[in-house]
Amino acid sequence: MSFDMEPWEADAACVGQDPDVFFTGSDEKAAVAVCASCPVRAECLALALRKGFEFGVFGGYTATQRKTMRRKKGASAYV
Repeated sequence: MSFDMEPWEADAACVGQDPDVFFTGSDEKAAVAVCASCPVRAECLALALRKGFEFGVFGGYTATQRKTMRRKKGASAYV
């Protein structure tokens, strides 16, 4: 399986980090801390909202936080 990367993804602060930090939920604070200094944080969050990612930390926000954002704004706003 291959994944198409966005051009900005190479600049993400999470590149080279253990993916489990962002997806297991065991240490969401550590994942959010990595995102805090990320130069492409906004792009990452926008992608996660647009694609409806249901798991993991993206753009410094947990899945629960993104779900709340989508509900408040309306899911169609990110399509």
